[in-house]
Amino acid sequence: MPKTRIIKNRKLSNGDLFAVLNLLDYSTTYLLITTGGEELMPLGASVIDGYGMLGLLFYKLVVTLIVIFCSKRLFTESLWSLLNGAFAGVVIWNNVGLFLSVFFS
Repeated sequence: MPKTRIIKNRKLSNGDLFAVLNLLDYSTTYLLITTGGEELMPLGASVIDGYGMLGLLFYKLVVTLIVIFCSKRLFTESLWSLLNGAFAGVVIWNNVGLFLSVFFS
């Protein structure tokens, strides 16, 4: 019987968490827009108007990769905390919007 390996104290790096939060932001934004919502961020709205949701996904992936690549020497722990906290807030806001849209069409 093969042994199972337990991973202890595995923690996401700041860049990994940033990437996950950006994908969650895209996913919840996609769900909101397809259920009649709208993008509130002006830059995101203009990308959606010009290139659709696939364009927004490409934009988010490119920006995420640029931020992670440039952050290797430029970002401090507190700046990562601020950035990831802001994106966590956006994801929470989107989820509240999704939750409320179930009850208030």
